[in-house]
Formats: sequence, C-alpha cells, structure tokens
Amino acid sequence: MTRMFGRAGSTLAVMTSPRDAAQDEARRRAIAIPASVLLTLALLTGCSATDATDAPGGSASGSSRPNPPTSAPSTLATGAHTRTEATFTPSAPASPADLQQTATQLQHRAGAFGLSEVRIEVSGSHILASAAGATAEQFAALAKQGQLSFRPVLALAPSIKAPAAPTPAATKVGLYALATDAPSASAAPMPGSGDLSAALTQGAVPADLITAFAALDCSDSRQRIDHQSSPSAATVACSYNAEQNTWFKFALGPVAVDGKDVSGAQAAFDDRNGAGWQINLSFNGVGGRAFADVTGRLATQPSPSNQFAIVLDGAVVSHAYVTESIPGGNATISGSFSSDQAQQLAALIANRLPIGLALSTTTPGRSGSSGPSADAQ
Repeated sequence: MTRMFGRAGSTLAVMTSPRDAAQDEARRRAIAIPASVLLTLALLTGCSATDATDAPGGSASGSSRPNPPTSAPSTLATGAHTRTEATFTPSAPASPADLQQTATQLQHRAGAFGLSEVRIEVSGSHILASAAGATAEQFAALAKQGQLSFRPVLALAPSIKAPAAPTPAATKVGLYALATDAPSASAAPMPGSGDLSAALTQGAVPADLITAFAALDCSDSRQRIDHQSSPSAATVACSYNAEQNTWFKFALGPVAVDGKDVSGAQAAFDDRNGAGWQINLSFNGVGGRAFADVTGRLATQPSPSNQFAIVLDGAVVSHAYVTESIPGGNATISGSFSSDQAQQLAALIANRLPIGLALSTTTPGRSGSSGPSADAQ
C-alpha cells in the first residue's frame, strides 16, 4: 500500500490504493493508530507534511532524517563579540582629576566616531578604552585634543612646486550666514624662496616666520604637525582644500579668541543657503565679546588680512573673511564636510580634552559580552 502524508485542513489525509476489503480491514485492526498520533510522529521524526523538496537540503524521497542545523547565529546575537582595547598615555604629567575628566569627554565623543559598546576608565596614569570592532584609526581620531582657537591670517600660499596654482577661496562670514565667493587678492611675491609658493604668497609674512613659512611644505605629511608654541606667538599651519585638491600653508597671528570660550558646538545641515554640512559654534560672554572685537578689526583690513583662521590642534579647518563686526556670540565653521566629518569635528570641539593623549597600544581580537559599559554617561 502506498501512503502519502499531507495536510487537509487540520486533519491528516491518508490515501490507499485499491485492496481487498478483508485484507485492508485486518491491516487497519492490526495497526489502528489515530491520525493525530501519526501526525505527531511525523513532526518528531522530522517529516514534513509538505513535499520534501520544499525543505532546504530535502529530496523527493521524503527522508525522515532531520535537516542539518543552520549556521550559528552572529556573535552579536549570542551576546559575544570581538572587542578592541586601547591604552592612552598623557603627553604630560596629569592630575587624577584631569585624567577622569578626559575619560568622561572621550566617552561623550565616542558615538560621533562610530564606536559602540565603549568602556573607558582611568588606570593609574593611563586611560584604557575598549569598543566593539574598533580600529586603531578610530581610537586615534577619538583622542585628538580638540584645542580650538581663532587666529588672524597674515599670509597664505599653496604648497606646490608646479605651475597653475589655484587661488585659495576664503569664506565670507556674515551676521546670519556664509557666502562662498571671496574677493580676489593680488599675489605678493616673497623674496628668497625658490618655489612657486613664494611667488603666489598673499599677504605679508612677519620677519620671525619667514624661514619657517618658506620651509613649510604642507603636501608632505611629515610636516603637517602642530607648530604652535604659544597662544601669544605667531605660527605657521597647514590646511587642505578638498575642492581644489591642494594643500595651503598659512602664517597666522596670535590667538584672538580661545577655544576655551566656546560653550557649544553642533553639526547642522544648511539647506537654506546651500552651505551643506557645517558646525555652529556658540561662545560664552568672554568669547562673544572677543569674537565681535576681532571681526570688527579684521573687517577694515585688505585681503588676506581680513580673514581669520579656525585652528584645531594646529591645523586650519576653515578660514573666513569678514566685512563687519559679528556680535551675538555665534559663529559657523563651513567647508566641504561630510555628515560624519561635521559630527566628529563638533564632538571634538564640544568635548575638548584637558590634556593631550598619545595612543600607545591597541589590542584587537578580544571577546567579551555585549552588556552596557559601566562607564557610560
């Protein structure tokens, strides 16, 4: 007798081929198993009520062997994952209070840098951090100090040794919004330099910076370091213009507004003026008055001395020219920022570290639970 199993509503249908009535009756009496029991047995032995070919790995023969187990769930789903650990060393001796504040600021920054399940704690004179699937590059970016300052631009030039250098475009800062077109400025050749940067220098390099400015090549990554020695001293710095794919070097005056007087920083997308992603800054009372004063003074100067540079950890992240004093205690950093770049820059500024850090070690590949950080704020 051929028997096929299949669902008919909620009952089990059994079909038989024609047989002698007496034989069938005897067989039914010998193995009188209720249909519900057959269904239960079929489920327990792995038989499907549908054709076996519907099951993964099944065959037309409808074998009762259970299907092989599926692949193990992801490590995150099982509560375990790979974590990366990092050790940060202060660049100078730091007090326990400064270390703890730094750890707290790092925790606040973590989300903007794509880090998840972050744990940060002070261990002796070091700061230990761990995060799920983090990279050394993410930890290094997280630990940038976020030292912000506003410095007047004294001179600038493209770092090139080839013809057809572009003219750097400053960003106009107005009372409410930023425009993108800068007034043209005539090139002021600086004697004593053999490359085209000297011929294309705009502004006047002060005597105490001539040597450093002439030697600075911002296209060389080894020279893109923090050259600042003191807030009260002039300095040189680098900046990259993504639209022109060119590095520029700057001679900058002493700090006019200290980043300590920035009370807030927030990334925002400006669709009204087409400025894209930018960072909106707010100052405390001291910073607001200083910003109004410096923008008023710069507005009366010729280009490029009517510009101020926004300097973060020694690099010029934006430079803008002004046409009037800007009161109100607010400013905007604009540029060719992506959403991630704007979020990260705002996080660095808003959570400035009281001490500098160096990433001393990273240890990938450790496994741990996915529970919440004990240090999460």
